[in-house]
Amino acid sequence: MRRAGTTVYLVVLTALVALSGCFQRTPDPGGAVDLSAAFPPAAALKAVTLYRSPAPRLFPRIAAGRDGSLQLAWIESGNGRPRVMTRRLEGDRWQSPSPGVETETAALLTGAAVDGKGRLQVLYLQQNGKTQQVYHTGQTAQGWSPRQNLSLGNLPVIAPRLAVDGRGDLHAAWYSAVEHNAAVFYRRQDGKGWHAGEQVTPRDPLATFWAPSVAVGQDDTIHMVYFTLSARGAAVLYSRKGPDGHWSAAQTLSEGQRFAIAPCIAMDRLGNPHVVWKGGQRNEILYYSTLRAGRWTPPVTIAGRPDSPVDCALAVDKRGIVYLVWREITGRGNQDIFLSRGRDERWSPPVNVSRSAGTSYAVTATLANETLHLSWAEQAGAEGSHIRWLALDVGSGGG
Repeated sequence: MRRAGTTVYLVVLTALVALSGCFQRTPDPGGAVDLSAAFPPAAALKAVTLYRSPAPRLFPRIAAGRDGSLQLAWIESGNGRPRVMTRRLEGDRWQSPSPGVETETAALLTGAAVDGKGRLQVLYLQQNGKTQQVYHTGQTAQGWSPRQNLSLGNLPVIAPRLAVDGRGDLHAAWYSAVEHNAAVFYRRQDGKGWHAGEQVTPRDPLATFWAPSVAVGQDDTIHMVYFTLSARGAAVLYSRKGPDGHWSAAQTLSEGQRFAIAPCIAMDRLGNPHVVWKGGQRNEILYYSTLRAGRWTPPVTIAGRPDSPVDCALAVDKRGIVYLVWREITGRGNQDIFLSRGRDERWSPPVNVSRSAGTSYAVTATLANETLHLSWAEQAGAEGSHIRWLALDVGSGGG
């Protein structure tokens, strides 16, 4: 593939993919839930504004700890030098916004996770000269850790993702332009610091690899999905890394589909990965598949007309119910956040949970104490941007 073509794809996909996020959860199967009914009911749609900024765009990320704690992170750039900001939910009340570290230049928050000590860890993208690079910082007993550049040399970083395992170790994945193509990379942090980076995808002059999403099972096996682009079209691939330290050969999840991109992955407590991606002749359909008894289930159509391959997030509750949120154009240029829940081939009708008058975007989701928490950003015209939050009870069927 020629350098010029790859450059065009990188520019477009940076804008599209860098916003999405996927989160792993630990559910267990069972429970009688009516998946034919719309969820949530209209009476539950009570989103709250958590933050107002003069900045034209915000990209919040919400994350839950193993103890059920909940934290929200974003980068504020509308009041002087950009800096990481956080809020923490204590009981049923959000604490006041708390400032974290400053970034050197304008930055984009792309990942958030709560480690084994209940401390928030984040990834953000920052432009260094002509190269976009990924940085990590996080809460410590003394405040915040120093910013650390995780990039591999001068390779430009696109769409970094962050996950945490049962020990509290961090797992980061992203893709970069390499020679004339794009490849997926991975790094892990444990108590000794960040390990050396690994190239997950093969060196293939005829294919590029984009937009990884990463999750970790209870046995600390690392699961990753991404998509490949070649002359044959685009396909969603899955690979995992177990105790032997090697990545498995990639499996195609979108078999028979000409164009499949932008996958998201989440884990259940049984160690089964759940994956959603976008496909269709006009790139307008969301598909779902899960790994069961060593085999991937046939793709199930969830919904049509999703606006974009970004802003998709997954969470799985203790009964094995999968919650999917995404962004969609709803008419007159408006963009809203939609939610559907399902299991296997049964999925509830999509519900507009943002119902905004303008543009809603950058949606993320997580589960804590049988409550599904959604956060997203909303453009507010001359007022700048707002961060919105919606909490939905999913215990015993979630209403």
